[in-house]
Amino acid sequence: MDNQPDLWNSHCIGRIPRFSLGRLEFSEMFSAACAAQCVVQALCRHCCGDWLDSEMLANGNALRYRASIISEHQDARSVLFYIVTNADRTVTKVMLPSEY
Repeated sequence: MDNQPDLWNSHCIGRIPRFSLGRLEFSEMFSAACAAQCVVQALCRHCCGDWLDSEMLANGNALRYRASIISEHQDARSVLFYIVTNADRTVTKVMLPSEY
């Protein structure tokens, strides 16, 4: 994806990441079900702490105590997917709920 930095910058301008995503991994089921464009904005929201109200407390504690950070997103067709960054922040996986 040669244009990935441009996509990233257009969605994340003015935002400050709260943690590193590490290596990105995408499940085969996610790749087959969702458009690639939907994940850039979701990854930006995930690492900048723009979570659902129901995720705020758990993810805030995960940042503080070095646990996994999990956020829920939908693509343009309302397909639900998760972004999960492991506790040591070396890997972030994007997957469908059935794969979690």
